[in-house]
Amino acid sequence: MFGNDFAKMVATVAMWIVLGLVSILVVAGAAVGLRDSDILPLTLVPLGMALAGTIAIWTTHPEETSRRDKSATAEASEKAKRSGRLPREDRLALLLEMMDEDERQAFKEVLKQQVLRDTGYDGELPYSNETLAALLDEENQRHQRR
Repeated sequence: MFGNDFAKMVATVAMWIVLGLVSILVVAGAAVGLRDSDILPLTLVPLGMALAGTIAIWTTHPEETSRRDKSATAEASEKAKRSGRLPREDRLALLLEMMDEDERQAFKEVLKQQVLRDTGYDGELPYSNETLAALLDEENQRHQRR
């Protein structure tokens, strides 16, 4: 739902909130008698860790992120293919891509026949009674000549 940057932002904010809470606890501890020699390490160690974590989160290489995104996209595409949930146009494009030229021609012919059958058009020109009568007369004349 959200992008990779959103997850980075959430992790960074969470880290710095924890650092703020630790700092508050250290200051509160100093007020109740924590030694001065303990305050500096208890503040600097979490600060260093938060800084290192922030740098590690935000300095991923773009090509690595891109490679992961492409891999995730390819996996999603393969999963969709296996589940048969590709849109009709994508399935047709994939099918045509897998065919050689002869198979494409045969496929087109079958598709043409289906379209003609579905529309009720059989490929022949409609004849009127006059043209049909002329055709029958012509056929009768051929039979009489034999």
